[in-house]
Amino acid sequence: MKPLFNPSIEINTRELCHWVFYAGKIALHYFDRIKLYPHSPDENPAGQADREIEQYLARQLQISYPDYCVIGEEHGPFKDNAATKMIWTIDPLDGTTVFNQGMPEWGIAIGLLMYGRPVFGMFYMPATQEMYYTGRDGHVCDIFGRSLLWSVRQNWGHKGFVATTASAHANYHLNIPRTRAPGSVGVNLVYAARGTAAAAFLPKPCLWDLVPGAALLAPAGGVVRYLSGHPLDYTALLNGQSSPEPVLAGSSSLLDELQSKISSRTENF
Repeated sequence: MKPLFNPSIEINTRELCHWVFYAGKIALHYFDRIKLYPHSPDENPAGQADREIEQYLARQLQISYPDYCVIGEEHGPFKDNAATKMIWTIDPLDGTTVFNQGMPEWGIAIGLLMYGRPVFGMFYMPATQEMYYTGRDGHVCDIFGRSLLWSVRQNWGHKGFVATTASAHANYHLNIPRTRAPGSVGVNLVYAARGTAAAAFLPKPCLWDLVPGAALLAPAGGVVRYLSGHPLDYTALLNGQSSPEPVLAGSSSLLDELQSKISSRTENF
């Protein structure tokens, strides 16, 4: 499969890595102080880290890429004509629940839409010091800048599992032998892209959840599509709302199989 990355796009990945590493320091500052915060939805470390990180990253992107647009959780819906825009997406803290619970599988994600297509993705997990981003050679690179020859799974393999969310079983029938819930959409997509998970099932992702992971999946031969089989229209998600139906990620052959194994408990999509 031909990667979506377009080498004509001028992206300074070294600069982006520097920004994301600094954002990781902000996140770890709050992560290390979790026990000092009351367990309240109005005051929690993830919420504060969310706001500070997005403000920082948005400011840096707007300075270095003044002709590009920026969208994120704190920025609100995008109202312009996205079909002809270069749009950065920011998820300042993907996996806020596990962050607040003191678990490590959360991350910071940056993606780039070019004419409505994901062309660049970066996902950093500060607690485990893992970094993955789209390299100029079309491969995924790690925290050391090394190209990784990722490949999505074409079959279940030994004890293969689907990466999903903790609440997926409450709302969907999953006729699947094994599932795991890392707690972050971005982590789920990374696991699918590198073949750790056989596939990913994402009930209600938003645009900023999907763009970075989709760009990382493409070089590995993976696809992202709706449970119904319809392709994603990323520009339709610029309003900031969750996807209209669940999303699958992985190899086309396994996604065809998964479509018949997952159904809604309420049949509402």
